[in-house]
Amino acid sequence: MKRKIEKKEIEYGTPEHYEKSQELIAKTAVANKTAAYLIELTERSKDFQASIKRFRKNWNIPENGYSQDADLKDRDFNKVPGEQKFLGNLFYLADEYGLDVGWAYWIKQYILYNDIIYAEDITPVDIFDLYSMLKYDKDGGVTQSEHNEIWIDFLEMMARSHPVALLVDPYITERDLVDYIKKLYKHEIKPIQDEYKKPKSLRGRIRIRNEKIKQRDKFIYENKHLPKSQLASLVYRNFHQLLDHPYLNKIIAKMKQENK
Repeated sequence: MKRKIEKKEIEYGTPEHYEKSQELIAKTAVANKTAAYLIELTERSKDFQASIKRFRKNWNIPENGYSQDADLKDRDFNKVPGEQKFLGNLFYLADEYGLDVGWAYWIKQYILYNDIIYAEDITPVDIFDLYSMLKYDKDGGVTQSEHNEIWIDFLEMMARSHPVALLVDPYITERDLVDYIKKLYKHEIKPIQDEYKKPKSLRGRIRIRNEKIKQRDKFIYENKHLPKSQLASLVYRNFHQLLDHPYLNKIIAKMKQENK
């Protein structure tokens, strides 16, 4: 008789919990849509490329960026107060293209090195322990008024890219939450989203093309002999899609069936 192996609970807030969150976020449709949008900007948006060129010119950055091994420590954008102004410009550029301010650091990498670093933890949906964040800790080294000012500034910054807030009490179940969103999305959430959408933004209109999917699946099948972690990295590098191991196996099984 096989002994049942009990699953170890991951404690909330630990490094293991954060790692698991990253793994789960990478499986979501919203993570892949965000990645697809970024690729659309860098590879096909003439408007975005024009903005990048203007930005580089204003900061005396080479037209095609620096080489990866360039020493940039003496550049204005790495020194105070130039650094703060540079980041402010990045935040503005991120907001202009409907991106979370966290993506300003991705844009910085692209501006400086013409390179893409995808961070799957920055998505159009965020989860916070709001009470824990806003609760004042008298041993935290700041006064109550300083604490309030810090979090008001943070919430204002977040509200620019995430204007819709969904507050959930401790007793709501997964089924309750899904049911609530499904029934009230069009009536309550979408009108607020529409209020803040930028008319010219490509966000929400990007779809992964069928032809690209066919090419991706063929690539995965041709490289099925590789370790899954290596294959996942190659898929992201070549197609800018985050696929977990079970999904890779599913594609391989589908392609195997089609190639019989």
